[in-house]
Amino acid sequence: MILTIDIGNTVIALGIFKENKLVHVFNLDTDNKRSSDLYLADLVMLFRVHQIDPKLIKEAIISSVVPILTSSFVENVTKLCGIEPLIVGRKTKTGLPLRVDNPSELGADLVAVSVGAINKFKSPIIIVDYGTANKFLYIDNNGALAGAIFTPGLTISYEALVNRTAQLPSVSLEKPNNILGKNTKDCLNSGAVYGNVAMISKLCEMIEKEVGFKCSKILTGGNAKYLKDELKDEFIYEENLIHDGLLTILLKTKGESKNEK
Repeated sequence: MILTIDIGNTVIALGIFKENKLVHVFNLDTDNKRSSDLYLADLVMLFRVHQIDPKLIKEAIISSVVPILTSSFVENVTKLCGIEPLIVGRKTKTGLPLRVDNPSELGADLVAVSVGAINKFKSPIIIVDYGTANKFLYIDNNGALAGAIFTPGLTISYEALVNRTAQLPSVSLEKPNNILGKNTKDCLNSGAVYGNVAMISKLCEMIEKEVGFKCSKILTGGNAKYLKDELKDEFIYEENLIHDGLLTILLKTKGESKNEK
């Protein structure tokens, strides 16, 4: 089995592959103050509940945008599985050409979702990754990451609006039935959901106009679930694209290591 881990700012996503097929996905909350031992206990519990023998995990890979937690998960994977995970970094041979000004600024998660998309879909591609931040990634005709747009995440924007206003209450985020709300909860949710749907559609239209090509459009990320139904005619929803990309990077790296020996 293969373990994939993406340490994000809000969620830590774990995937288990068996014979290169994703069979389990788990999420843990990201907490910079949580100790390595507590995260180890979380992993032990997850494996036990789902009857996964960690010693059967023979390879692991980690992408992380939270450096303070990276070492904790490296240590815990080593303890539980008896293997040292691959960390996606600047020197990792991902096979992804980068046509950007400063490749070192690019997050490991963005590299992984780009690799996952290129492995499954025809270029050019627009990847819309809705997480803590919203990322619009453009993959050109040659399979290179050639530009991006970042916007505040859906939940960040929503929480900022509620926290910076005196009379707007905090309500659960969900898709409303109608675009026009008739109460505060529906008005807030309509702005969060349909406002982001409109932004996605328009930004993708502008990207295609700038690059001069119609693109495959992929929707992914933890907050994409709120938007996917409204975008189903334009986008392919790939819930686990990050895990697909991490698997591809691991297999490529492992294959190149064998060829070098």
